[in-house]
Amino acid sequence: NFIILAAVVIVYTLFGGLYSVAYTDVVQLGFIFIGLWIAIPFAIEHKSVGSIISTWPDWRGRIDKSQIVEWMDNMFLLIFGGIPWQVYFQRVLSAKSAKKAMYLSFCAAVGCVLLAMPPVLIGAIAKSTNWNMTDYDIKKDITSPEATKLILPLVLLHLCPKFVAFIGLGAVSAAVMSSADSSVLSASSMFARNVWKLVLRNQVRNN
Repeated sequence: NFIILAAVVIVYTLFGGLYSVAYTDVVQLGFIFIGLWIAIPFAIEHKSVGSIISTWPDWRGRIDKSQIVEWMDNMFLLIFGGIPWQVYFQRVLSAKSAKKAMYLSFCAAVGCVLLAMPPVLIGAIAKSTNWNMTDYDIKKDITSPEATKLILPLVLLHLCPKFVAFIGLGAVSAAVMSSADSSVLSASSMFARNVWKLVLRNQVRNN
């Protein structure tokens, strides 16, 4: 499946460039947002799921003192941006005006918060679930590093109806495509500009 997704991403990115990536990202983000929010009511009402309010101390998480600097570094990176963050700067630099670029950044900040809410709730649901009451065969701790990578598909497959799981997994596929096409375009653009044009074909003029 991922091979097919990769092939589709490469084809429409190759022929459509930034326009195809930008327009498909809007559709893909819509699928992600709607798909995950649809799954939450079904998952939270499952008979094996307890109250996420009563389990708040278990899933709220904590930041160790040794991780404070790392968290601050990530926060500053999100606030101020990073030089190699081409996926973001492509949109900003292609905006028609500085004001539109500013509005884009503000809307992106709000969008990040909204898109982060469903994964947080799904993680809380997984932490509040008695997995012994589901058809999931628990062979190791659900909170282990290996198992936490599978929390989203586990919740979709074992706590939601099949049609909801299908929509949710479609949202995951949309998320993969949304990240992949931007990464392909940014990497190819940097190679074309910094290597192909400036190093290998430095005599070529811009049309």
